[in-house]
Amino acid sequence: MTIAINGTVRLMIGAFAVNTQKGKTMTINSKQKGKRAELEVAKILRDHGYCDARRTAQYCGNTGDAADVDGVPGFHLEVKHQETTQLDKWWAQAVHDSDFTGRIPVLVHRKNGQKWKITMDFEMWLEVVKDYVPF
Repeated sequence: MTIAINGTVRLMIGAFAVNTQKGKTMTINSKQKGKRAELEVAKILRDHGYCDARRTAQYCGNTGDAADVDGVPGFHLEVKHQETTQLDKWWAQAVHDSDFTGRIPVLVHRKNGQKWKITMDFEMWLEVVKDYVPF
């Protein structure tokens, strides 16, 4: 079965549904996993005092108008929870999208069963921690 809604084509392949839009294919399960990861990161941030941390509305698409998680002032958080690590690709997306927001790009990522990690520009990290770490 194929259904087209607002430019998104939804295909049923066996037990899986697949969304295709602008030449991209992503299983709905992958989208749900991404959503769960973003919600998890937002909750961790709230638990650590960032009361405004939340998953952003995902209607912005590739326009770069929104980070995956908002609520940490000055930072643009891109969240990835995938088994195949693609740091260069993910980092390029975080940098590109942060150009629209003017905030510092931070990539928050993990594989199943592992702790969350961050990737950010080393020189920017030095600027961020210089006031908090004594020499």
